Amino acid sequence: MASPSVNCSRKRALRRSLSFPVRLCLLLVAIFGLQTIGLGTLMADEVWLKNGHQITGKILDLNRQHLVLEVPEGKMTLKRHLIDYVVKTPAQESLLSECERRLRGGFPGSALPYLRKEYTRQPDFPALRELYRECLVAEIDQLLQSESTEDALRLWSEVRSLPGEHPSVSELRQRVLKEQGRLLQMEQDVLDAIQDGTPVEVLRKLKILTSRFPAESRSWKKVHEEQSLRAAYQYLENSEYLLLQKVLSELLRKSPKLWKNCRSALAIAWIENPRFSLDETLTWLPESPALHLALAEQSSESADPLSMGPHLKRVTDLVGAEINSAEIRQNLHRRATEELLGTSPGKEDLSAIASEWMRFFWDRFAFPGPVPETPVIVEHDSLTALNEYLGSTGDSARIESVGNYGQIQRVMIHVVADDPFLSQDELPRELFRLLIDTALATPRCPLWLQEGLAARARGTVAQSRDRQILQEALAEDRLPNIEDLLQMTVITSEVHRAACGAIVESLLETTPRALLSMRLQKIRDHGLEAFLRSGSELDTLHKLQQRWIGEIQNRRG
Repeated sequence: MASPSVNCSRKRALRRSLSFPVRLCLLLVAIFGLQTIGLGTLMADEVWLKNGHQITGKILDLNRQHLVLEVPEGKMTLKRHLIDYVVKTPAQESLLSECERRLRGGFPGSALPYLRKEYTRQPDFPALRELYRECLVAEIDQLLQSESTEDALRLWSEVRSLPGEHPSVSELRQRVLKEQGRLLQMEQDVLDAIQDGTPVEVLRKLKILTSRFPAESRSWKKVHEEQSLRAAYQYLENSEYLLLQKVLSELLRKSPKLWKNCRSALAIAWIENPRFSLDETLTWLPESPALHLALAEQSSESADPLSMGPHLKRVTDLVGAEINSAEIRQNLHRRATEELLGTSPGKEDLSAIASEWMRFFWDRFAFPGPVPETPVIVEHDSLTALNEYLGSTGDSARIESVGNYGQIQRVMIHVVADDPFLSQDELPRELFRLLIDTALATPRCPLWLQEGLAARARGTVAQSRDRQILQEALAEDRLPNIEDLLQMTVITSEVHRAACGAIVESLLETTPRALLSMRLQKIRDHGLEAFLRSGSELDTLHKLQQRWIGEIQNRRG
C-alpha cells in the first residue's frame, strides 16, 4: 500500500527560533556524533526542520550541502538549508517508537523495510519480532481491503515464517486462503477457455486474472502471445478490423518481438480504419502494392489528388502487370494470415524501410529542401558480431561516421537485422539522430534532449509501448526524476528513454515548426530550468515533473 513520502515527519508546537549560536552548537554536536558512532551507544537522530516538522532516523552523511538520513523506508536526502537543528537519541528505542507510530497512524507498510532488516539481525528480540508481526498483519489487512491481493499473499509468507502465534494471524488466515482459492479458480478458468479453443475468451479471462494478480502476467506471457495471434487471425477472417487493430496493438505493447508476425495484419487494420493515416505504414511495408493502392485511393479523396499518381505508378512497377485491386488485396490478406500463423514471417528490406523513414520525417516535420540521401545500412548477424566490429557495446542500431580532415565523408548505420522490432524502434531513432544537427540545426544537443527527440520520431507502435512502460513505472514507483535524467551520460534503460521522449513531447508539443530550432537551441545553451523560467508557467523542474506525472496518470485513466 502506498504511504506518504514523508510520513515520518510530524509538526512540532510553535516556539521561538533558536539563536544562531545555539543552532551552530547543535549542528557541531551532530557532526561530532557522526564521528563517534560505533564507539559508544548507537544513536538515532531527530532532525528538526525550519518548517516546523521533525523527522526521526539515523544520519548517514552530513556536509555543507545535504544530510542523508536513514528512516524506516530506506534513505532520504534533505538539503542542509532546510534543517534547523538535530537532537540525538538512542537509535533502536527511537526507531522502534517511530515504527510503532506509523502502525498506529495507519501506515504500517512504511515501517516494514526497517523492521525486516532489524529482525534479520536480531531474530531473538521479542519486542522487535512482535512489532514486525503486527505491522505485517495490519498491512495485509489494508491490502486485502483494497484488493491488492498479490502483495498481501507475498507478505503472508513473511508472517508464516515468524515463530509464535497471535490471534490476529488466525483471523487473517481465512481471508488469505480465500484469495489463494480465488487465484486457483481464475487460473482454471483460463485453462478451460484454452481447452474450448476460444482465444477471445482466453484473453478476457487473462485480463481479469492479471488485473488482480499483476505478477502472474509473467507466467502467462507465452499464453497471452499465442492466444492474441489466434484472436487476431479470427478477427482478420471475420473482417472485424477495429478489434484486429486493438488486439495487435495490445500484443505489441507487451511483446514487441512479435512485430514481424503482426505487421501485415496491422497494415490491413489501418487500411480499413479511416481514423489512421496510412503514410506511416510504408515505413514497415514499403514494397506492398496493396498499401500503395490504398494510398492512391486516399489521395484521390484528399485536397492533393495529384499525389495519387506516384502511388499508382509504384503499384504498376511492383506487380509488373495490369492493376487488379481484388488480387492485390488478397495477396496482402494471404501474407497477413501466414505471418499470424507463423508460417512465413519474411525478411525486411531495411534499406527501403530506412528510405521511407527519411521521407516520412520530411513530410511530418516539413523540413526544408529535398530529402537527403539515406545512410548506408550495414547488416550484422548478431549483437555480438556488431560489438566486435565496432569495438564497443551498444544497441542493435548504431551510427558510424567516416571522416577525413574534419569533414564527414560517409555515414553508415550498423544494424542487427534479426532484431524483430528494429524497423519501428532503433532504426528510426538512429536515423532521426542524424537529423538533429542538420535539419533541426541543433548540434551539440545534451544527451537527454537528443534521446527525447529521437524517441518521439519512432513509430506509433513504439510510442504506444513507451506510454505503457511509463504507466507501469509510475505504478511501481520507478519513474525517474527529471534532474537525474539531465545529468545522465549514458541512457540505455527503456524507462529512461521513454521518459526523455515524454518530457520532450510535453515541452514542445505546441511549438510551431518555425520556432522549433530556436527553442531547442535555447534549451541547449541555457539549460532546461532557465528555459522554463523564460517563457512558461512551469518555472521549475519540480513543476514540470508534476505536470508530466499528471499526463501519465490521465492517459492511464
